[in-house]
Amino acid sequence: MRRVGNIASNKKVKFIFKPAGNFAANDIEVLKLLLNAETLEVNVDFQPAKGTPAARTELGELFLPLEGLVDVEAEKARLKKEVEKIQSEIEKAQSKLNNQEFVKKVPVQVLEEHKQRLAGWQNKLSHAKAALDAFQG
Repeated sequence: MRRVGNIASNKKVKFIFKPAGNFAANDIEVLKLLLNAETLEVNVDFQPAKGTPAARTELGELFLPLEGLVDVEAEKARLKKEVEKIQSEIEKAQSKLNNQEFVKKVPVQVLEEHKQRLAGWQNKLSHAKAALDAFQG
């Protein structure tokens, strides 16, 4: 969730937890420590703002309100630039893999490396677009 807002893992932030059931106070403290949270508010009625990063599990929902943590416009601009860079890398990798001369000449190991590189860039693109969508609301 911190990655969506480009928030450092060592920065103390506020999380809101909407439990699916009863939670003991000491379990909340453990969760707070694991999250490296400044505060962990338990709120069964919390309604997040559109674009709030969330994680849903069988234990409940965890939210990271971004108000005051990130400059939304700057973060959107950074993510758009990142998406463009990743798309460029995907195009390069696809171009090589679509070139039949390249495919015929290179060893199988090199071909597999390029396929893995393409898959990695596609995965990064998916994450970057999801982060950008979260800011678009």
